Amino acid sequence: MDTEWHKITCFNGKADLAMKYLKKGEAIAVHGHIHYSSYEKEGAKRYQTEIIVDDFEFLP
Repeated sequence: MDTEWHKITCFNGKADLAMKYLKKGEAIAVHGHIHYSSYEKEGAKRYQTEIIVDDFEFLP
């Protein structure tokens, strides 16, 4: 199995749970939607992809 890293954004109660129980490298299943954005840094256009979390569950 390959490891894939994604930036996730949680709100409200999910954010509290994530902050309290999640650690880097922990396996979870995420339900939500993908959000794409861009910004400029030092004259270069940068792109960012994140998952806006509706729900997540811990995996064994």
